Amino acid sequence: TDPVTTLTPALADSLGGGAGLTGRLASAFGIGATLSVVAIMRLRSRFGPRLHSALGMCALVLGHLLTASFATVTTAAIGMALAGAGFIHAISTLNTSLQLRVDDAERGRVMALWSVALLGLRPIAAAIHGSVADEFGIRTAMVIGAAWALLGALGILRSGLHRPRSTRAG
Repeated sequence: TDPVTTLTPALADSLGGGAGLTGRLASAFGIGATLSVVAIMRLRSRFGPRLHSALGMCALVLGHLLTASFATVTTAAIGMALAGAGFIHAISTLNTSLQLRVDDAERGRVMALWSVALLGLRPIAAAIHGSVADEFGIRTAMVIGAAWALLGALGILRSGLHRPRSTRAG
């Protein structure tokens, strides 16, 4: 659901821009992600981790949908910033929750698998995103990204990922 790498150049072209606009839209994603870090620190104590992660995913969904509407460059940039904020918000909260849930003896292996899943699936997702954009258009690809992020948010809310790990009798 990270549109920056694969979809931003096509998005910029559809808005009549080139490499400069691609850079500005990618920067908007990064700025949103950076600002989200400040929000995470302030909101962490207000919401439980499950709701916190789902809120990040929902911000990603809204960012995708706003970007898909891209009536103007400004709208697309705001959508990209919101998507960036939601992306980093969800990923950092999920990462922290996973680390806290896993036993100390297994943490390294589990986090290695998390990294492989997170980074290893990106080329596959990029190929799918690009193929959808080529076949059906950039807006459709953005909406499909939003749908996947929404399914992720719902999955997070239904999951037991954020339940505290049980204490084991020695």
